[in-house]
Amino acid sequence: MLDDGRDSQVLERIMKSAVLEVFRARVKPELLGPLVASFEDGSVVHTGEDVPAAEYQQLVDARDGLKPLLAELGTGESPAGCASGIEFVLEGLHLTKRLNKDALGGRATYRARG
Repeated sequence: MLDDGRDSQVLERIMKSAVLEVFRARVKPELLGPLVASFEDGSVVHTGEDVPAAEYQQLVDARDGLKPLLAELGTGESPAGCASGIEFVLEGLHLTKRLNKDALGGRATYRARG
């Protein structure tokens, strides 16, 4: 498959499958409801390389249900730990079709479905 010029598509599919598998194995579904519900007011979360780690840390207190999810994952409270945990959870919610995602370059926006 890599010979026909679709190598980036194949690698993207492999990465999404890996994230989804780890998400399902590590995140308890019963902890996801409050976080998903926090998007129902139409708010969005922006992630990406240009988002400062301090903004991710502010999300921990601003989004219902995020703190227990990060504690369950054991990401710690450092800016880097919060950022990686939040991006992982949001991507997992997107891959399980609980949030929508708009991506452009190294930036993504997560919002409620529908």
